[in-house]
Amino acid sequence: AAGGQADTYVGEIPGDAVVPPSMEFYVTATDGSTNANMTIRPEGAPDTPAVFTVNAVIPSDTEGPTIEHTPFGGSLEAGKAIVFSARVTDPSGVAEVKLWYQVEGAGWEFLILSAAADGQTYSAEVPGNLVVAGDLRYYFEARDLSFAGNVSFEPAQGRDGPLTVVIVGSTAPDGGGGGGCATVPSAGGLPFALLLLAFMAGIVGFRRFGS
Repeated sequence: AAGGQADTYVGEIPGDAVVPPSMEFYVTATDGSTNANMTIRPEGAPDTPAVFTVNAVIPSDTEGPTIEHTPFGGSLEAGKAIVFSARVTDPSGVAEVKLWYQVEGAGWEFLILSAAADGQTYSAEVPGNLVVAGDLRYYFEARDLSFAGNVSFEPAQGRDGPLTVVIVGSTAPDGGGGGGCATVPSAGGLPFALLLLAFMAGIVGFRRFGS
């Protein structure tokens, strides 16, 4: 159809016909003479048509990755390594997953989680020497591969609402006495408590040096 100018013609290809990876086309024009002379562009068409590339349309990604994690079901033991894992997915792909954690009496630290063979399960290990008695707080942070680099957290509040797992310290032996009295070795090799009892019974005495 003629455009805004008498010698300009415009045609439209329907949107559903424009599909990746490319499209071919050519143009013909026929004059109004009795001979109906026709011109084809590009020359050599239709055997050698013009070609343009059609890029796939990527939906706009405005949300961070989906993070799925099952919290620990009870307390854990101090001094033993803890493996943290989560399932992380995103339509644009996952760029990075972090575990943020805070042990009792320390500041926040993070570890980069590694992806398993399935490409969706991510895990990291906190070494046993860092696992001390008390509350261990943690949360996950994930960033996608979209142009915007969308970020999400699990739990959603991140540092303002982390998950907590209680770390229980090892139970020290009580010595079997049941009385709760700690003993300290003396210079003579006898426990201080035993020497004290002997002194009170008059069995042994103490001599003050320098007298």
